[in-house]
Amino acid sequence: IGEGGVRDGCHGRGALDRLSDRCRNCPIYPLTSKSDEGATEYRAIVAKCVDQSKVDDSKENPDRDANKKLKKKLMKEGVAMAKSFLENNLGVDVSVVDVEILVGNDEILSSSGLIASCFLDAGCDAIVVDGASLEALDATKLPKERLVAHFDGSPSSEAVESACELASTISFLLKEFGSADDVLTLMQGDQEKIGDKYQSVVQIDANSINAEVIGQISKGCKGKGTITLIDPSATQLGMGYAACMRTDRDDGLFTTVVCTRSNEALGLVYSSKVRWSHAV
Repeated sequence: IGEGGVRDGCHGRGALDRLSDRCRNCPIYPLTSKSDEGATEYRAIVAKCVDQSKVDDSKENPDRDANKKLKKKLMKEGVAMAKSFLENNLGVDVSVVDVEILVGNDEILSSSGLIASCFLDAGCDAIVVDGASLEALDATKLPKERLVAHFDGSPSSEAVESACELASTISFLLKEFGSADDVLTLMQGDQEKIGDKYQSVVQIDANSINAEVIGQISKGCKGKGTITLIDPSATQLGMGYAACMRTDRDDGLFTTVVCTRSNEALGLVYSSKVRWSHAV
């Protein structure tokens, strides 16, 4: 969480949204099953955005005024559907957690980028797009600060440089690595070549990394990147977060202010990493 910290990258459902300040949802994965309720709901949102994109409200159209009203109506309906999808199907509360959502290239291109705007209007913080598809990134017509270009594996420096012209965050899915240095190389390597044009996010399966390695990465990344744990348990996420914290106390405890959800302070305690992660 934050620079050099740990985030929750959930696939399919937005579990653990109460435990982190950001999570990524990948609703395109359930689309392999046409009977899946979430897939059906997501398809309906895409279809609504496609319908909206086909409405001609150009100045030359004699029905421009009527079409502008129709386009606005379709937009509102699509946003309402997207809000329901995020809250009821993915189980995330956009008022509590910054939600990133992965949108497929076909959905972006077929809707002229409106599917991306729809989810932003529904409360998402950023849209995640295939970093190799510059066409899809450009078609979103979004500010680069609201886009994440995602790569499966280690792309070339040229691919990263092209993507960071359209997106301020570059995301990498790292399936295998030997040590913390491997993660740091991926996280920082292209930044040194290209310059500090972007923030990097490295996605790692929660079961393939431990808190000790996360702590090593946090110490070495110098604020130039973030780790995202894919489908972590509450303990994995909590201990990963705790591994990034520092204390100057000889007993290794962390000064902790206990607050309500509305930020009302209840008291001051001293917590170990285990107790802290349990409390979170």
